[in-house]
Amino acid sequence: MHGKKETKMLENLGWMNSWKQDGKEYKLIKECREKGHSSLDTGDNYRCVSTSTCEECGYTYKIDSSG
Repeated sequence: MHGKKETKMLENLGWMNSWKQDGKEYKLIKECREKGHSSLDTGDNYRCVSTSTCEECGYTYKIDSSG
């Protein structure tokens, strides 16, 4: 296809608040940052909820920073 960007499906890692410290999610994020990728962080409709996404590594997840 000419002129169209191929869209990669992102793996939804869920809520960061529920991850285990030695889990695959933290390892994926660490590797992503070590590669120098910058994730796209966006605010959501809620004051304390944000979404982090890296299209290069193919993931997205939410964070609830309310406490």
